[in-house]
Amino acid sequence: MSDVFVDNEIDYRDVAVSLARNCPTMSLPLLREAFFGEVAPALASNGMTPAPEVWTGFDSDKVVKKICEMLVRRHRSWVYRVGNCLWCLICRLLCSEMWQKLESELRVVRHS
Repeated sequence: MSDVFVDNEIDYRDVAVSLARNCPTMSLPLLREAFFGEVAPALASNGMTPAPEVWTGFDSDKVVKKICEMLVRRHRSWVYRVGNCLWCLICRLLCSEMWQKLESELRVVRHS
């Protein structure tokens, strides 16, 4: 899902194919929760900066590390958790169109 947050043309079909291949048993609601609760909060800021750090693709190990660090901080600090929950809500608003496009492609890929 990280490819949705690169500062470049997004191939939603390619991301959907990758998810269907690598996460075949994850339901759409579970994928949606991972998108908005983990991936978007960790990576959405990449596309919101004037000169984004990543525009060709994220290193998957760094993405996993960044998400894990966020989840640990969320668990350990109620102050961080409150701020992170607000950021997650903002990400839901700002990234809802991205999710809709990805979900649409996922439905097509899973039914073909």
